Amino acid sequence: MISNVEFQRLLNLLKEFVNTERLMLPKAGTKIDLKLSSLDKKEDFVLNIRRGRINLSKITYQNLYSKYNMPLIRIDLDGTRHQNPDGEFVGLPHIHIYKEGFGDKWAYELDKELFTNTDDLALLLEQFMDYCNIKQVPIIHQIDMGI
Repeated sequence: MISNVEFQRLLNLLKEFVNTERLMLPKAGTKIDLKLSSLDKKEDFVLNIRRGRINLSKITYQNLYSKYNMPLIRIDLDGTRHQNPDGEFVGLPHIHIYKEGFGDKWAYELDKELFTNTDDLALLLEQFMDYCNIKQVPIIHQIDMGI
């Protein structure tokens, strides 16, 4: 586990793709892991994108801290609602944000001013990357989402 202060430092670091010029959203039932690095090359991260197999609108965008393979930020679209450690339920879509002592167990409703259109998966991914301070965003391509 890391502290909330360390989480905030990691989130605030500017990150870039190690070697990605184009990004293809995964097809149904698949996932991709893209390596990221802080601009000073001292910290490594992964952008993980998972796609549901049956429910094609189910997608997860996740920013992991490589040192501990620890989720820092995750957006879940569709699927099931989430129950927080205090027993409160959060509907969909929602965002998980690291919290000291709980990891990524807390979820919150998406801020509609930051994430403006959850139906546009490429735009949502761009906004997620911006939220995670991932810069030099590659061209994002959506493929046929069929099985």
